[in-house]
Amino acid sequence: MGSGENRVTIELNTKRLCGQTVFGAVGRCLKKPVFMLAKSTNIEEVKKFWLVLKKSLKNNYSRAKIPVVLDNHPAHRSKKSMEIMNEYFIPLF
Repeated sequence: MGSGENRVTIELNTKRLCGQTVFGAVGRCLKKPVFMLAKSTNIEEVKKFWLVLKKSLKNNYSRAKIPVVLDNHPAHRSKKSMEIMNEYFIPLF
């Protein structure tokens, strides 16, 4: 194959029509993988996901604080979001 003889060119759509946030968690401490969709990543949606995640823990983990790996999105680090996070989980940034 020579230089550029059989190249395939794909044009990607760079226009954003709508945003969607996908929250998700997997782990042996969960009854099953947990996913949630939201219109944006904001404090209220993050808090809602922590509560969904807490309800999805297996019984033998329900009183334990489980480590959760997060990125540095401001909604994850906000004071209001961290209040619920610290009550149920151990945040790892």
